[in-house]
Amino acid sequence: MRVYPHRLTELARTGVLSPAALELLLHLMTRIKPNSATVSPWISATTAAELGRHPDTVSAATTELRTTHVLTKDSRHGTTSLRLDPTLVYRGDSSEHRDTLRAAHIAPPPNRWVKMFTPSLRQLIADDLAGSRIRVLLRLIALIDTGSTTPPLGSPSAAAAYIDMSRAAWSGALHSLEQAGYIHRKADSNTGPVTVNPALAFRGRPAERKDARNAWNRSVPDGGRRA
Repeated sequence: MRVYPHRLTELARTGVLSPAALELLLHLMTRIKPNSATVSPWISATTAAELGRHPDTVSAATTELRTTHVLTKDSRHGTTSLRLDPTLVYRGDSSEHRDTLRAAHIAPPPNRWVKMFTPSLRQLIADDLAGSRIRVLLRLIALIDTGSTTPPLGSPSAAAAYIDMSRAAWSGALHSLEQAGYIHRKADSNTGPVTVNPALAFRGRPAERKDARNAWNRSVPDGGRRA
């Protein structure tokens, strides 16, 4: 699926979405139907069971995603569907995406996206990382320039402030994400470029991603837990 950095960064800011809403968003992204941004059918109780959460938690998270305009809910002929914001995420090719946006009278997002991959996204959910770790990871994915590598992050204070986070929380999240195999840094640098595991996110062609995954496996100890 393709995700759009400008919206991803907005949602990564501290306080925009609760940890439960972030988890539900990631889960819904793994359930999007081809050539759409739609999850259908959607049953709240089933989702709660899949996530191992209380149904009330999932219901509240769904409401939160609706009120923050991340998704809309539609019920027809006894079937409930959720449509995620197609300027945030879409599964399918460019022409189908343009048609979806045109039909909904939505202006197209900037022509820049990062691909995310369902198997690693499911593993990310299963790992049940703290909300702060998820927010930092989403911000890093949004920053990917080419391949799976971000530009230099610069000042940790400024990088953290961009998503309304403390410097200590930002630095701690980078360390935890590296230990978990989601990112790689050179010499444990908090200011240099970060490589996001290309099994999770990548910007470029499939052949380039294959090369990036081989490079990741060579450069990261044990290939990285999520490679």
